[in-house]
Parts: sequence; structure tokens; C-alpha cells
Amino acid sequence: MNEQDFLRVLVADLEAESLRFGDVGDCHIVRCRTGEAALKRLERAQFDVVLVDQALPDVSGLELMRQVLTYCPEATRVLLMSGATMRAATHAINDVNIHHLFDKPLNLALMRNVFDTARSKAFARRRNVELLQRVQDQNRALESLNRELGNLVSARTLTLLEALMAALEYRDTETR
Repeated sequence: MNEQDFLRVLVADLEAESLRFGDVGDCHIVRCRTGEAALKRLERAQFDVVLVDQALPDVSGLELMRQVLTYCPEATRVLLMSGATMRAATHAINDVNIHHLFDKPLNLALMRNVFDTARSKAFARRRNVELLQRVQDQNRALESLNRELGNLVSARTLTLLEALMAALEYRDTETR
């Protein structure tokens, strides 16, 4: 199995090492205990899912999610908010475009659903990138063939014109 076959997940939570997600399929999970560590990971790699606790020790989860929008705009963004108020939840959804809000402890069944949906989206995006690359490669090949064909048509047209002009000159000399 290659790296493309795995769901890439970043978890930023003070308890990141102890968070377990159960059987969520083939995932490559990177765990960070601070926002700073997560930000360094975001600068170096793309993730399909980013799960962040609102209560990180060095930065708010919402602030980190703003960075996620910059580094991994396509990622499914999940925010953990213990005892979230409606106002905080609304802010997270509207201002930072959070896809899912969860309370702790995590509901593993819901988390599996999030991972499954994210996996489908991520694999579709990857497949679209591959297909787009193939189309671009084929377009470049077609452009090259079109140039070659244009050159060949020009050369053959010139040859035909020269032959026609020679035939006309011959006719003119024979008819005088």
C-alpha cells in the first residue's frame, strides 16, 4: 500500500497520545500536543483531516484552525470543544468554517463517520488531481502532434504549389 492509500490525519490535542479512534481504516495519524507543533506539521505536509482541541496549551483551537485554512484548505476540520456554548460553536462554524464539532470524550461512531466521509472526499480529490495531470499531459502531446501536423501540411502544400507552378510554366511554354 502506498502513501496515497492512507487518510492523512493531524490531531492537535494536549491528550493527543491517548486519543484512540477505534477502527477507522487505513490512516496515517500525526499527533501533536501543542498548536505550535501542529503548525510545524501543517507547514511541511498536507492533511485530509485536522482534529484540534479548542483548549490547546499555547494557542486557541480556533486560531490554529485559521492556519489550517491557509495550509490545508481542503481538509475536513474537526474542533473538540468541551462544554461548548452555542455562541462559541456558532463562531467556530461561521468564522473558521469548521465542518464538525465534538465534545469530549469522543463519540467513536461519529468520528468513524467523519473519517469515512473525509476518506471519500480525499481520495476523490487525489483521483481528480491524477486525472487532471493525465489530461494536461495528453493535451501537451496533442499540441505537439498538431504542430507536427501543421508543419507537414505546410510542407506538402508548398510542394503541391511548386508542382502546380511548374506545370503551369510548362503549359505556357508548350502553348506559345
